[in-house]
This record gives sequence, C-alpha cells and structure tokens, in this order.
Amino acid sequence: MTSEWTWPFSKAYTGTFEEGQQFGNTSYPRGRGYFHDGFDFGSNIYGQGSNVLAIHDGEVIYSGIMGSGLDAVIVLAVPPYQIMYQEFSKSSGDIYVNEGSKVKKGQVIGKLNGSHLHLGFTKKNWQVALGSWDINDGTWLNPISIIQTGLIELPEKPNTNSGGKKMFRFNLKKTNGTTEIWGVWGNKRFHFPTLSAAQFFDKLVKANGGDTNTNNTWAESSEMWGTILAMTDPAQFSTK
Repeated sequence: MTSEWTWPFSKAYTGTFEEGQQFGNTSYPRGRGYFHDGFDFGSNIYGQGSNVLAIHDGEVIYSGIMGSGLDAVIVLAVPPYQIMYQEFSKSSGDIYVNEGSKVKKGQVIGKLNGSHLHLGFTKKNWQVALGSWDINDGTWLNPISIIQTGLIELPEKPNTNSGGKKMFRFNLKKTNGTTEIWGVWGNKRFHFPTLSAAQFFDKLVKANGGDTNTNNTWAESSEMWGTILAMTDPAQFSTK
C-alpha cells in the first residue's frame, strides 16, 4: 500500500525545529496567547530556494499574496482537510499554481524564498479558521501527526497463512522500563513512533478483520515477542 502523503520538501521532516516553530503551545507569544496554529519548516534545515511540494493530491482553492504576515499563500483542498501553505515568500513569482489547479502528490507548487514555510491543517473553511489562528480551540490540527500517520506503508494484503494472529497491534514493555507501540501485518512488524500512527494502523486492521484488541501487552523477554521476531521482518515507518 503506497502512501498518499509526502513531506512539503524533498528532504523529509527531520524532527528538529526552533522553539516557536512547533505546532501547539509554545513559549513564543502570539496574539491572545502562546498557541501556534501550524508547523514552520525552517529554511536553515530544508534549504533556501528549495521547491515546495504538494503533500497530497488535491485542488488549489486559493493562491496569492495576503496581508497580516501571511505573505505567499496556497490553500490545498484535501478532504476532509484544507491545508494552508503560507509565509514561504513575499513574491507571487514563487507561487507556481493557480486557484482551480489540480495537483498531484510531490508536484512542485512553489519556492521557499523566506525564513520558513508555515503549514497548517484545518477541517473548517480556511478563511473562517484564520479567526482562531492564536487560540487552541480545535480549529487547527497538528500537521506533523497527520502526515506521519498517512506515511505508514503496509503490504497490499495481509499474510493469509493459517495459524496465529496475522494483524494486530501490541505494547512492548522494554527491559529499560519504557513501553513501545508495535504492530504486525502479515509477515511484517512495525514500530509506531506516535499513538496517532498506531490508531491509523488499528483502522486498517479492523477493516481487514484482524485483532482490534489494543491492550495486547508483552515483555521484551517474553516468548511471544521472540515468536514475533522469528516470524516477521522489520518494516520501517516511512518518511519518504
């Protein structure tokens, strides 16, 4: 199953950022509080002059220059989301798509010609959502979690060999006292870095008739974990 999502630059998300660039509450004051309604991909990491990419197939419902610090703006409709690319330039020449354009995942839609690209996700009308740019009222959603969840790549079909559970999620208690979230899909095993990624996996398991008990827990020293290691191959959480 090939992912329908990608990152907004050819360089995948690195997990690093300056304080204030992350989604959610920060130490940087904004308007009515300290809430940041998106994620800023800094040019010091992703490259000044880099191409800005469509993160999913969709339709451009706005492109242009806006005031109030938004600068270059592209809004991509990817139901149920409206996705705002903003602040990546002050020039309309760095916007490569027009309103009404249909774009494909990975297509170049602009150029980073500023300090960062701000990426924001909402399920509301984007123009209405701008009224909540500085408050955490559920209007704006975490872009990193949504993209990471969408980037899980699984085999087209689960293993149908007889015997044993073939699709399930479980918790692994490590010998150092920490707990990790894992999943098995046929002959592949996945480590999920976020709960939202694991929950996306749960939906696929349920849709394919697998074990939807999310309370499966085994110790790293258990026979079950040894069996899983012996019968499955590791598959990495994709960030391509």
